[in-house]
Formats: sequence, C-alpha cells, structure tokens
Amino acid sequence: MRILGALSFLLFLSVSTRAFSFGIALISSGDKPGGDTCTGAKIFSWHMENIDVTLGTPHGCSVGDTIATLGTDHTPVISSTIFQDGGYSLYCPGSNAYAAFSIVDSDIFNPPKGTVRMRMYLVTKPSIWGKWFAVPIDSSNNFEISQDGGNDEVKLNYKGNGSSVDLVTTDANFAQETWYTVTAKYDTADVDPNLWLQVCDENNENCCTAVTSNTNLTAWVGTPAQIEIGNHGWDSQNSYFDNIQIYNDWLP
Repeated sequence: MRILGALSFLLFLSVSTRAFSFGIALISSGDKPGGDTCTGAKIFSWHMENIDVTLGTPHGCSVGDTIATLGTDHTPVISSTIFQDGGYSLYCPGSNAYAAFSIVDSDIFNPPKGTVRMRMYLVTKPSIWGKWFAVPIDSSNNFEISQDGGNDEVKLNYKGNGSSVDLVTTDANFAQETWYTVTAKYDTADVDPNLWLQVCDENNENCCTAVTSNTNLTAWVGTPAQIEIGNHGWDSQNSYFDNIQIYNDWLP
C-alpha cells in the first residue's frame, strides 16, 4: 500500500509539474489576456488600446516604433464605441485617416517574407476604392491590402520594381457592421505560393476560400519608411481597426 501511495504521489507531482510548465510556456509566448510579447517571428502587435502599442489591456509589442503617428486629414482616434478585444479600437472617420509607424532597418516589416493579420469593421463601405493597410515606397514598390474596386471582396497587391502581383478573394462578401480578420502572407523567394490572402470572422474562423499566387515576387527597389493602418484613398468611409499583428515569417 505504501509503495502504491508513493507511486500515486509521484504521478500527481509529474502531472502537476507538466501542467505548471505548460502554463509558464503560455505566458512567455505572449498569448495571455494581459498582452503580447514580440518573440520568435512576431515583430509588431497593436490592440489599439492606446497610441502607444505597449500600453493597455491587452497590450501589444514592437521591435521598433511603438508610438502611432495619426494622420491629420481625417484624424483617427482611439475609440471605445466598437472594439474587437480589450476596450478600444482605432476609429478612422474618413478618407486618408490612418495611423503610421516608422520602419528602421526592416524592423517591423521585413521585405523577404512575412504575415500581416488584422481585424477590421466597416461602418460604411467605400463605393469605389478603399485601402486599409499599406507599406509604401513609391508607385513602383509597395505592399497593400484594400477593397477590390466597388465590390465586396478584398485585394492584396505586392509591387516590386514596377512588377505587380494581385490577389482578390472570391467569396469574402464583405458586409458592413461586422468584424473580419484579414490575413495576408508574402514570400519573395522562389517558392509556391508567394502570396496568400484569406478573410475570416473576428475569431479567425468560418473563413472564405484562401487565394494564392505562385508568381515570383520582384525585390523592392528602395526602402519603406513606415507602415500605415487605416483608411486611404479618395472614397469616403468609416472603419474601425483592432488587433493587428505582423510576423517576419510565413505563418502556417
């Protein structure tokens, strides 16, 4: 009986230790209610709780710039009206209303390959054109996530040295007043695929058909100065953005 009791205690201790160790692993990965840590492939995360990505609950992280510079055309604001997580989001009340973060030595956007995942909520859809995420260099070199013309689909454009590759979803059916998760991936190596785009619900579930391209991407000529999150272009629109994450790798 004593031997069985000792074995039972050792088994309990082993299971408890594994559970405790697993809890520590979850915390160190940044996947906890308090916020994110920029470890591994994650290089930028913003939950829009504050213009400083490191403040609020949940808080984000960045290996570079941590303070958003807000546009002055239609100035975006941190809003508690509608949000996807935490208690706030970035409200962009019109065209050219976006937040920018500086890029230094490819710190928060890595040209060789990466993944961008963001949540967005359209109050009004642009009838002609709307751009929601951009890494601009010039007219011949950029990375953009936008609405495809006046329809209800999402477009990903990569342009390097004037060579442009586009992806457009086929069954996203973007609706107003609904949270969506948009995920875009790119890889400039000679791989298949090179571009990947998908739209899901706010929990990154119930997804539309992923679209891909195996056309090799031409390297950029020049260096991007910033990432831009929010509304761009000439068309009037109102949008909320929340919980954006950028990785310097192609996520599975």
